[in-house]
Amino acid sequence: MDKILLVHASFGEGHKRAACALKNFLKAECVDLLDFSYPFIKKIYLYLYVLTTERVHFLWNFLFVSTENRFMHYFWERVQEFIFFPFFEYLRKTKPKVVVATHFFPLSFVAKLKKEYDIKLIVIVTDLRAHPFWSHKEVDAYFVPLEETKNDLIKCGIDPARITTGYVALRDGFLQPLDEMGLRKKFAFDSRPVILFMSSLRGNFPFFSEILNRIKDKFNIFVIYGKNLGLKAYLESFKMDNLKFLPSSEEIWEIFQISSVLVTKPGGLTTFEGTYKRKTFIFLRYIPGQEKENMKILIKHNIGRFVRNPDDFMEALNYLIRREAELKADYPIKFNDIRPVLKETIEKICRL
Repeated sequence: MDKILLVHASFGEGHKRAACALKNFLKAECVDLLDFSYPFIKKIYLYLYVLTTERVHFLWNFLFVSTENRFMHYFWERVQEFIFFPFFEYLRKTKPKVVVATHFFPLSFVAKLKKEYDIKLIVIVTDLRAHPFWSHKEVDAYFVPLEETKNDLIKCGIDPARITTGYVALRDGFLQPLDEMGLRKKFAFDSRPVILFMSSLRGNFPFFSEILNRIKDKFNIFVIYGKNLGLKAYLESFKMDNLKFLPSSEEIWEIFQISSVLVTKPGGLTTFEGTYKRKTFIFLRYIPGQEKENMKILIKHNIGRFVRNPDDFMEALNYLIRREAELKADYPIKFNDIRPVLKETIEKICRL
């Protein structure tokens, strides 16, 4: 296979994990666009991303909405090209035949050198809806999860013939058959349903203590607490066999497999992987913009709920648990693993 470069931008983990999931399969180098800037600029970028998404939601929402404007879209692309100018030099030096991007930031860079170096550009959209930043006329092929995502790109002027629907990048563990009974024994869980609480690295769960006290006798509970050591200390105060907690899990697919409901943020990769496993979702919080759009899709398909208080949570949890058997048989959203069709597409466009 021709030389392939995977590119992501580490704003959140989803875009990165999607790219890394394909690295070995494609035998490709995988790079982070943010590494092609001065270290202090990268730190500022990541700090501002965390600040706006976690603390100053109105500003993040303003950026998300305002950049749908064509002028702002153009202006922001030029800013990115200035900040990450060394990426141009990297492309000139390495001369990849195919660039596969799991984030929209690299698109304008590759587009400027596309004809000069005969680079083919493939984009894997890693959210359920596509902001106009994902659209670029120089992209040879798009892979998107849903018809709604495809329609977003079409509205931006993308040729429908270049868009393949229903495919997502999944980590290896999610593609392997798993023994649910064996996993229950591994985690020492009984037959009660498992509720997984999984947030960002900051491990923030609104009104968590109220929820925990209301579900601790009826459910098995797994908590991914991230870097929230205060939450860890609180969980340690409960001496319960049906409560497990970890800062993270390298084999999160095992916990997904045995979970009935995921209590989480609606990040792109989480929604892909949870939906692939036919799980339901309860959202306690979300980042305005792309996460809100992801959440609205899952609510529309009646497999997700957004809750504002413990009473809402219990109503949503009981409803989704009642629907579990029904959804295992007839789940409204179906994704396919991208690998086989991605390989075919790369071979096809390289022959053109």
